[in-house]
Amino acid sequence: MLLIAGFWLNRVLERFKDDLATARQGQQRISEAQFKLYTGLWSHLQNLKIAGDGLWRKCAPETLTPFVTALSDARLATSRGQLILREEHHERLQGILVAFGQFELGKMHLLEIQTEQHLQNNLFGMNELERQIQANREYKNQYERLLDKILPEFRRHLGVAAEGSSSLDPLR
Repeated sequence: MLLIAGFWLNRVLERFKDDLATARQGQQRISEAQFKLYTGLWSHLQNLKIAGDGLWRKCAPETLTPFVTALSDARLATSRGQLILREEHHERLQGILVAFGQFELGKMHLLEIQTEQHLQNNLFGMNELERQIQANREYKNQYERLLDKILPEFRRHLGVAAEGSSSLDPLR
């Protein structure tokens, strides 16, 4: 009787180990996919920020085109990653992309305002130009604040400690 009970317990234990190993493998795949997704998204956001900085320094078609491309790439990456993104991160990313989109529209409008013909036809062209520059500055500041805010969230989610900090440090 003891032999049968021991055999049965051993089989149950083996099945439990197999189930645990399968669950661990599934979690590992998800963790690896999330790490790849989050680091890829961050890379797209940094490319977008760099293109935005270039567009901020010089508003011209040759700086707008790389920005539009980087924004499109970031939107696509966010959309594709929605399956494994945390919902709150997806929402924050959408907010960041909206801010970048407003910056894009503002810069496109600024290019229109800057045309000589538009300024000559509009007595208030310079005021409109200044208003658009100020609005663009606000859009840029907004997306920079949002990027600064989401970085520590990504790090926490991925278990990546910020430089100079340790999750083992009891004072943190």
